[in-house]
Amino acid sequence: DGPLWPLTMCPQFRSHTLAAFDHLSQVAQHLSRGLLAGIGLTDPHIDMLLADAKTIASENRGSSNSRCSRGPVSCSNLSVIRYSGQPGGEAGPSQCPDHTDVSIMTIIPCSCGSAGLQVFDWVKTSWIDVETENPGVAVVFAGEALGHISGHYFNPCVHMVGNVGPGPRLSAFVQLCASADASLNPETENLDASVVGSECAQRFATSSSYSGREFMHHISASRVSSNFPRTVE
Repeated sequence: DGPLWPLTMCPQFRSHTLAAFDHLSQVAQHLSRGLLAGIGLTDPHIDMLLADAKTIASENRGSSNSRCSRGPVSCSNLSVIRYSGQPGGEAGPSQCPDHTDVSIMTIIPCSCGSAGLQVFDWVKTSWIDVETENPGVAVVFAGEALGHISGHYFNPCVHMVGNVGPGPRLSAFVQLCASADASLNPETENLDASVVGSECAQRFATSSSYSGREFMHHISASRVSSNFPRTVE
């Protein structure tokens, strides 16, 4: 298990993390199914896209010696990150520059520590301090995969961690990613133009066809810093 699970310092860290992954990934799957069905994708294709979303938790729940390499590994992930606070609450540099996630959907429960998460409002062309303005909620947004699958009817959310308060910011979030072997836009599928519009439907039909694994590599290859898995072996 190595440094992934700090069992000595926090014996329950592993079980709590896997429970959070289970819960948040179920919420993300439920929401994603509704969105994908709403734009015209069929149930078999949606099932294929989300096929391995819970593989890590279900395969490795039983043994403290299990490895993530045992069996097929989900592209979806839960990350736990600690951001340092700013001394005296003074403004400092962004600790996580603005970026989009490679996921279908990301769910970020607001930090139990200092606020800092910001999302970009394309209508007002300004940043929203979502954790300050809406404490105690979870932020849900689209990633690059959902943008591709929907012909960019859903645009990936640009977000960052800006100035953190005097205390640390603790963040635990789930990124629901497309299954590694799933085709994001197979020729057998079409979007509902009455919902997404003819431009998005046409963009879906003519865009490059990627598997979940290929899409992750394609997006990650051009990135330097972001909170998503860079590669899937």
